[in-house]
Amino acid sequence: MTALWKAEVACYLPPVNREDLPLSLLARFAGPPVAAVLDGLALLTPLTIRQR
Repeated sequence: MTALWKAEVACYLPPVNREDLPLSLLARFAGPPVAAVLDGLALLTPLTIRQR
């Protein structure tokens, strides 16, 4: 687990269940399923963008 992941999931109560990912993470976001997926992708953006 990366430091970013540890910091982000520490904000969620109850804790995100790693065995049930991605559903256990997406369930934390309010709104329709499409909005939850977009919010989940926004959360992961720092993991997928290269620093220059």
